[in-house]
Amino acid sequence: MLADWLREHLWKRQPALLMSATLTVDGRFDFFEQQLGLETPNQLSLPPVFDYAHQCALYVPPVGAVPLPPQSAEAHGASLYYQRLAEEITALIQLTQGRALVLFASFHEMQQVRQRIPPLSGIRILMQGESALADLSKQFREDVHSVLFGVRSFWTGFDAPGETLMNLILTRIPFEVPTTPLQRARQAWFEVQGVNSFTAWSLPMAKQQMRQGFGRLIRRSTDRGIVALLDPRLRVKSYGPEILNNLPPGIPIFDSLEALQLWLRQNAKTL
Repeated sequence: MLADWLREHLWKRQPALLMSATLTVDGRFDFFEQQLGLETPNQLSLPPVFDYAHQCALYVPPVGAVPLPPQSAEAHGASLYYQRLAEEITALIQLTQGRALVLFASFHEMQQVRQRIPPLSGIRILMQGESALADLSKQFREDVHSVLFGVRSFWTGFDAPGETLMNLILTRIPFEVPTTPLQRARQAWFEVQGVNSFTAWSLPMAKQQMRQGFGRLIRRSTDRGIVALLDPRLRVKSYGPEILNNLPPGIPIFDSLEALQLWLRQNAKTL
């Protein structure tokens, strides 16, 4: 395991300082420590530097607004899923007059949804794959009313402060694809250990990834905006509240576009 190698060849030989805004899961460092083989490290968790409770709001659609994500592109109900997803995204884009970053689970999902979104007056939609990532990022930052469709490349490290990004839309909980060779090997390893791979790895990793994706919205103390989480599993699965609880506390959560629009009018003066 990587953790064993790091413990033997790095942590025992020299001191190290590891920092990030998303190291904790469920308020603890356990998951991160286990991955890297850290033993009894000194820990320090600092409060958020932003006032998330006043700078942003969450939108989680009510049950039935979006169907459960299909297991594959060919699965029964996939077309309906893409259509309902496109309708939610279209309404959200119009709510903020563009200014949106929409992150999808795959290129196929992104393309299927894009095909179902009608022309929107004054709103330009940029899509990953049309040009280089740096060029897309530049166009998005310069065109305030544009919308950027992307996949995992934009989930971390992407920075677009100011009014160009006031609407972050995440279509799915960022679970890793279970059929990749790496994931199959990891699942097999957990099974040998007699451990449930979903609770030991997949769910904690999704919680951590969700926090990273959420972090694309608020980049400055003057930023304002909304985060739309369109995965219905947040409403109907037992782990949904666990994932939401890993986001900063105190953020208002809405389940209707009308309530979300009212919040925007009261808190986002540029609209």
